Amino acid sequence: MSKQAFNANSRTPPQAQPQALLQAQAQALSRRQFMLGNVVAAMAVPLAGCAGGAELFVPFFVFTFNGTTGGQSVSFFLDPEPASVCKENGRFQFSRVTVSDGVTSTQYDVAGTFSGRDLSLTITNPPALLATAYDGHFIDDATITLTRSGGGSPFNVTRTGARAASCPATG
Repeated sequence: MSKQAFNANSRTPPQAQPQALLQAQAQALSRRQFMLGNVVAAMAVPLAGCAGGAELFVPFFVFTFNGTTGGQSVSFFLDPEPASVCKENGRFQFSRVTVSDGVTSTQYDVAGTFSGRDLSLTITNPPALLATAYDGHFIDDATITLTRSGGGSPFNVTRTGARAASCPATG
């Protein structure tokens, strides 16, 4: 007979006890992994929701955005409201576009909103060269593609200065 004594009151013979112990430990480990997985998943859902599942982009409007359309240079000065500075979305105040044919330059008032990479602009009494409304989209940190609302040929305007370190591109 082996050195281990067989307990007659036990339903499990001595050889089976280590196997039963291993199974119990494996089940406990599986339960812990399952619970940990649920906790991690529960934490990840709100984090993904912060950016709506997409990249968070904070536009930087300081300096002028310059471009050319219809053979004339255009310069957009887009000034966000104080509450919108270095925010993902907001409104513009005291903004303008300057159109220059190389001889004369004329300024027009601009209003609008922005949200992430997208913006909408309205120009007050624009010249024939420009539309009253534009849909814009940042194609990179310093370049906006502007398209006449309702369609038309897009053109790009590019920021002349660098982004301030105090206003990072992503939140």
